[in-house]
Amino acid sequence: FMIGNFNRNQPRKNIPEMLHAFRYFLDAWKSCPRCHAIFFESKVKKSLKINISDIKKCPYCGYSKLNEGEGKEGKALLFLHMVFNSPPEQGWNLTEKKWGGSPGGLIEEYNLSGHVLHTENISVGMGVPDDVMNQLYNAMDLTLNVSAAEGWGLTGLESMAAGTIPLVSNYGGHLDFVERPEQRVEISRFRPQPVTNVLWAFPDILDFTKKMDLFYYDDPKILEQKYSLKVPLSGKALRELYAKMDREKVVKYYDWNRIAKMWLNLFENVRLKGRLRAGDKIRLVKF
Repeated sequence: FMIGNFNRNQPRKNIPEMLHAFRYFLDAWKSCPRCHAIFFESKVKKSLKINISDIKKCPYCGYSKLNEGEGKEGKALLFLHMVFNSPPEQGWNLTEKKWGGSPGGLIEEYNLSGHVLHTENISVGMGVPDDVMNQLYNAMDLTLNVSAAEGWGLTGLESMAAGTIPLVSNYGGHLDFVERPEQRVEISRFRPQPVTNVLWAFPDILDFTKKMDLFYYDDPKILEQKYSLKVPLSGKALRELYAKMDREKVVKYYDWNRIAKMWLNLFENVRLKGRLRAGDKIRLVKF
């Protein structure tokens, strides 16, 4: 099962939160059918480490007949189409121990060594040809863009055009075209940014993990056991249904000729003081 992220490695893209959720996605788990608590075989770091075998009953309500499920190690991979380390990028060192010490990069921090693939020989401003990009999107079962803020969110639209389901943060411009709640990861908190006070959103890790599982498990009963989530359809059947509908929408509405005309109509109806008069036309000129 392939999950892809096609974004810049920069602070706005919430890379640590994505890796944290993917770690939980891979982990074995137990859940309490009485109070609906869930526990992951957490391997994120020593201070958070939990051994599932040690949990014999729910620590919250004391119920002992817990549901449990295996992890997905060896069954799922995360593919990152981005520059891995900083510099030259603006974000995180995903693999390098840039300043020494332990752990090193974020992949090691979240104990994901061996579970992450990435595009080689790309740099900022120099990626891959369009046909290769299309192949990469098509190789995925699911794509992610849980960024802290988006003016538009092109990678989600590209994913839909390729027939692959995107998951996005429930905040930002990509909500204009990713309209289903099942594909929106809920927000746990907002934080104003320096100078501008613009709000950045951070995804809820548990909801993020649950949304990935929704499109992974073919048997909806597992989702009910794990999250007390009752759905009629999940896994491959749900991906194929939504992917077909999403691609049809993108092909119908998000065509450059159609979008360009919308913008041109907007410009022609704008009056700029001292520059345009009512009835003036703006012409597009080819260079």
